Amino acid sequence: MQIVTSPPPEHGLIVAAVRYKSKKALWLFRGLGLLLLMVVVIGSIASSSPDVVGLLLSMLAIFGVPWLLVSRAASRCWRLFGTSGTYTIDEWGVRRHSTLTQHGYAWSALSGIDELPGQLIFTTGKAGFLPMSTAALLPGDREHILAMAAQNNVRLN
Repeated sequence: MQIVTSPPPEHGLIVAAVRYKSKKALWLFRGLGLLLLMVVVIGSIASSSPDVVGLLLSMLAIFGVPWLLVSRAASRCWRLFGTSGTYTIDEWGVRRHSTLTQHGYAWSALSGIDELPGQLIFTTGKAGFLPMSTAALLPGDREHILAMAAQNNVRLN
């Protein structure tokens, strides 16, 4: 059975997908920022003088760098997925056609499917992904997509 859907693009869903797929890198920056913050606090206590520059750098690593990374990646993804497109899901795999791009992934190329509120994210490898809003799916289509994925050994993460 073939499922064809044309969900409207939603910027918030793209940002959520980018944030979800980048969470390991974001935690790395946050962890380094927390480590730097601990060093700055211990150094400030030991020297009895506050290290304002170190404090600002650690806050930048904890909050600023992750925000900047997500913002830039989401704007790049929005250029591709921000136009209306048609998704076709069938026995071959998943395809997306829009005025800007036309690409698809066979089931064997997918490493998993992530389910977030309002969307399915088809994952290819460690970093690649194809987000699809579930807003335009008919009742039962989501379950059918997941069943097709399971038949082709693509796991739901």
